Amino acid sequence: MNENLKTYQFVLTLAVVCALLLSITNSNLKDKQLYNIEVDRKKNVLKCAGFDVASISSQDIVEYYNSSIVEKVLSLNGDVFDINVNDLNVLEN
Repeated sequence: MNENLKTYQFVLTLAVVCALLLSITNSNLKDKQLYNIEVDRKKNVLKCAGFDVASISSQDIVEYYNSSIVEKVLSLNGDVFDINVNDLNVLEN
């Protein structure tokens, strides 16, 4: 019985330590994940516009996007809204 208790304590301690490490890692990498999502979105827009972005660094993609692309918000009727694209909430399915 004592041997089983030590085993359960070890497993529980290991699980708590791993959960703590995963939580800290997730918190520390959140900003980098958001940056990478933004770079990926900008890279896809540049690809659709016909630019070759296969061998360009992330920083160059952001700079090239900001200098080449103008973001606009349109209604279904084609009316242009004076809204910053970053202020929109994107709903995903």
